[in-house]
Amino acid sequence: MNLERQVPGNVVLTVGYAGARGNHILVAGNDINTNGPTGCTGGGTYTIGCGPGGARFVSPYNVPNGNAILEFGDLGKTSYDSLQIKAETKTARYGLYALVAYTYSHTHDNGLSDGLGSLLSAPYFPLPNWQTLDWSLSQINLNNSFTGSFIYDLPFGKGKKYGTAWHSVTNSLLGAGN
Repeated sequence: MNLERQVPGNVVLTVGYAGARGNHILVAGNDINTNGPTGCTGGGTYTIGCGPGGARFVSPYNVPNGNAILEFGDLGKTSYDSLQIKAETKTARYGLYALVAYTYSHTHDNGLSDGLGSLLSAPYFPLPNWQTLDWSLSQINLNNSFTGSFIYDLPFGKGKKYGTAWHSVTNSLLGAGN
């Protein structure tokens, strides 16, 4: 969703929200034979990797000799939310065009790889019955992004301040357009 408004100086200001949700994303290669972390506390509290009463989480698929049981399933989830602000000149003023944009965003997922060949971001994903514990900022999260581009149209060549009477070959070599 975008809101756009022309402001003084022939500048168009655009403010918008962009968001996306992904569910049932294929997760391939997670080792479900991995035990959880061992940082458990007693006294009946739950912490990451611990069961009732502080018992250490042990995989129900515990296979001796360290053999892997790899999971292929549609367990992946992701979300993206962003505020986008853009200012852009629509006509040249003194030969100058400008575009300035800023995006503030958050990307969350539940331990997916970044898709660029890196390792999985959550080695204990998914813990049975505790899928929400792996929901956090994604490896590809980029909170702040600034982009600026400026184009200056040189005043040389046909129809410009300098070189209006240039020969067509000279205008092709040295002119700034047309």
